[in-house]
Amino acid sequence: MKKKTLKLITIFGLTVLTLTVLGSCATTKSAKTNDSFFNKANDYDFKLVEPKDGKFNIGLKEVGEVKLAFNEEKFKSLDAYIGIVTDNGLNEIYVDRSPTVDLITASGYFDGEYTRDYLLMPGDKEDPKEALAGVRVHFTVSGVVSKTEQESIKLAVEKLTKVLQNKDLKAFQSLYLQKETADNLIKQLDPNANTDKEAVEGLTIVSSDKQHKKLDKYFKAFQEELTKQDKKAASLKFVKYGRKDLLELFSVGKVVGVQLVFDCNGLELAPSVMLLLSKDKAYLLSFR
Repeated sequence: MKKKTLKLITIFGLTVLTLTVLGSCATTKSAKTNDSFFNKANDYDFKLVEPKDGKFNIGLKEVGEVKLAFNEEKFKSLDAYIGIVTDNGLNEIYVDRSPTVDLITASGYFDGEYTRDYLLMPGDKEDPKEALAGVRVHFTVSGVVSKTEQESIKLAVEKLTKVLQNKDLKAFQSLYLQKETADNLIKQLDPNANTDKEAVEGLTIVSSDKQHKKLDKYFKAFQEELTKQDKKAASLKFVKYGRKDLLELFSVGKVVGVQLVFDCNGLELAPSVMLLLSKDKAYLLSFR
């Protein structure tokens, strides 16, 4: 049985929901990966209308539109739904009119190339492998979190993993945004920019002793959970990223939220972390 802890936190004027999952590692059902399955003629007329070439680009504040069509009569006879494949399984869309539109924003994505699969699913089926037809689209995200910034995140996660494995609180504290660094960033902010006004207060809060003590507390709670579950921290392994979001953008940095999925001898832990990306470096703001 998994134990889920939900918390609301506010940073830089944003209220953010963080999720920690504790329990046995689960295996996500994989969808059909054979390209020949997708975008082919089928008995249900399930097809992609827009974009015609199956590709599009989106930036930070842009929206990509995917328009799907299908035979309404056959769709209803199957009590069918459209499944969107995600890392956590299928997101279900129930529609009865054709065409239908799915809007894709850059939220939840960093810069890079992505694929989204839409599956025509019989109403009584949940396994993507039992899809009757499929549509695949490719899209590119840019202007959100660059490749260089993603490398900073990667390095920060590697350091964080090592620190957690070694149960080294002092090394964990070295990842924090310190007051001196925050003060230097504040000096570089533009007082006339709307995005920078809230950043002054936000940087002050996340670099404070109060916030650092909270981080200390969550580090200890993480280690205590491993002990409680009779797991050795040295066995902790980073598995993958869960949710990824750009939370705040201002002139000298970005605040990103990333869910990290760890495995410790069969125990899955998925803490959410907040990182400040500035000058090719990532600072730890929150760990829950």
